[in-house]
Amino acid sequence: MLSPSDNIERYELLGELATGGMATVYLGRQRGALGFSRTVAIKSMHPQLAKDPAFRAMFIDEAHLTARIRHPNVVPTLDIVQSESKLLLIMEYVEGVSLSVLLKEAKARGMHLPARVVAAIVHDVLEGLHAAHELRDENGQPLGVVHRDVSPQNILVGVDGVARVVDFGVAKATGRSYKTQTGEIRGKVGYMAPEQMFGEELDRRVDVYASGVVLWEALAGERLFNAPTDAALVLLVTKGTMTPPSVTRGERLPEGLDQLVERALAQDPAARFATTAEMSRRLTEVVKPASRDEVGQLVRGLCPQETEARARFFKSPTPSSPSFSASVMNAESKAVLEVLTRATMSREVSSVDAIPQRGVPVRLSVLAIMAILSTGFLFYALYAGRLQASAPPVTAIAAPEPEPPPAVTVPPAPAPPPPPPAPSAAPVAKPAKHKPAPKPPAKDCTPPYTTDAAGNRHYKPECI
Repeated sequence: MLSPSDNIERYELLGELATGGMATVYLGRQRGALGFSRTVAIKSMHPQLAKDPAFRAMFIDEAHLTARIRHPNVVPTLDIVQSESKLLLIMEYVEGVSLSVLLKEAKARGMHLPARVVAAIVHDVLEGLHAAHELRDENGQPLGVVHRDVSPQNILVGVDGVARVVDFGVAKATGRSYKTQTGEIRGKVGYMAPEQMFGEELDRRVDVYASGVVLWEALAGERLFNAPTDAALVLLVTKGTMTPPSVTRGERLPEGLDQLVERALAQDPAARFATTAEMSRRLTEVVKPASRDEVGQLVRGLCPQETEARARFFKSPTPSSPSFSASVMNAESKAVLEVLTRATMSREVSSVDAIPQRGVPVRLSVLAIMAILSTGFLFYALYAGRLQASAPPVTAIAAPEPEPPPAVTVPPAPAPPPPPPAPSAAPVAKPAKHKPAPKPPAKDCTPPYTTDAAGNRHYKPECI
């Protein structure tokens, strides 16, 4: 952890903004000659991860990549600082909220974002992604950048009305020192294109698909693919069915908008828009985007506590860490920059090689494996439950729960009123019924299976 007393070259720490599994983000100030000052976000990699070559490579690759992308719709890296065991990324500070927070606040108020505002936000995202996709090296060769993690959590909407893409930590690009391992899938399942989900060769159309999911959700105010587990999400995505956003929204949308979303979400990459720029042009033809002022006013209107607290903080002549923590550090504030600190989301696929080609048989085999694993887990749970009855009690050690996938949610419903008081008359006691003791397992159920010559276990029917 960093503290204001730490010497970070020409940067001054003002306070902690957010922390995640991979790094902590601080509000900072860059100091220069003749009173020069600039507010920045300082992303500090956790010391234990900074010692891991793979994590260091990902962290540094992200900095190099975002420093190359010079576009108003991408949050850039301004500097890298290495001090002893510390590795810091100096990033542009954005005053605003993530699109996920904006959608949550709109839903809490029982409203949808206006279609023109959605068009303006998604248009910015598509333009920022296109700038990344078109990135070239010093020799003019394309780097083949693919973001791979486009989602509402990775889109910052500023009070200036500009939407920006962040978090290129899992982006694919030529020349990156960290290479995704065979069978390793990176990104959020609910926003993955089918070819990304099955470990196939990727190009920029993966980001077209993810942008289509974001557009659908921003219009509908709901999650497009919502399921309790990643396996269930895989089934929904591969099924390929989609209700038009206008139907879910419950109101008429500009003509052609439903069809645009449907094309972006096509299962076949060849049926999608070829580039995010093409999708952006079509979007502005169908819907006239809102102005910067309109978008900025909506951000301030939906998140007044967030924007007003920050404005008060920056107006103070000498802001300090304690005052910042008291005025700005609330749940919404942490959500704003948590996208800069989120640990890389990795899905390990149990195979030696990546899935070689597209096709229904391949996908069915993947789903079959999931079904087999689920069945095996169910059998294990039933069998473990039988053994638990006779086992002595043990002290449970709770493992930390994983961070739930980001979702647009509504406030919890109020608790139901308490039941009426019981009558004053004492109830008549009834004789307790004694349940017969459970029968002990047969002697030949230890173990409850037999093993053949090949080492395969065959469970005995009488022991199940």
